[in-house]
Amino acid sequence: MLETKDVILSVAFFCSLLFLILFLWQMWRTAKNMATALEALNKNLPEILKNLQEITANIKTASDLIKHEAEEFTLLSRQLRTFLGRVYDLEEILLQGGRLPLVETFKKARGLWKGVRVFYEVLTMPEVARQREGK
Repeated sequence: MLETKDVILSVAFFCSLLFLILFLWQMWRTAKNMATALEALNKNLPEILKNLQEITANIKTASDLIKHEAEEFTLLSRQLRTFLGRVYDLEEILLQGGRLPLVETFKKARGLWKGVRVFYEVLTMPEVARQREGK
């Protein structure tokens, strides 16, 4: 009975040793493959980082451009809003029948100009002035 027990124990030990050897061999193959992959990654990593820096720079440039365009659009919309507000105010003044000071000033200047012109005509051409009086 002791011999059967020893044989079973020896077979179990042998099987355990066989599985341990197979496990260690698989671990060695995996480590070797990982070393190869790590070597390839270390070889390509500087190029990957360079591409990543270029991508980051392009994204930063694009976002700066978009920010600038948005600021310009905001400024343009403010100016347009201000202009439309002034047009609306002008429309309100015209609809209420109010007279703009510019129109009044223009009418006064035109009248003044006519007076100066007539004075000049009378001063320089007396016969033209007499003809006007005769009509």
